[in-house]
Amino acid sequence: MSHWARAFVVSSAVLLSGCASVPLTSLPKLMSLDAETIDPATLELAVLHSDNVGIAPGTAKISVELTDERSGQ
Repeated sequence: MSHWARAFVVSSAVLLSGCASVPLTSLPKLMSLDAETIDPATLELAVLHSDNVGIAPGTAKISVELTDERSGQ
């Protein structure tokens, strides 16, 4: 995995930990992900919210964007 992709994954885990909790034991697994080749359809996300917030099952969407610093694409 390239340095920037690894930095992206680790940064994402750290930043998202402000909104959620990422177990320390999961960090090595997150660091081993290859952001350039992972199938986004295999990603899963758990959202914890208070009872007064309604999110209907199957309606939440995850958006993932990667930009190659060398090509800009």
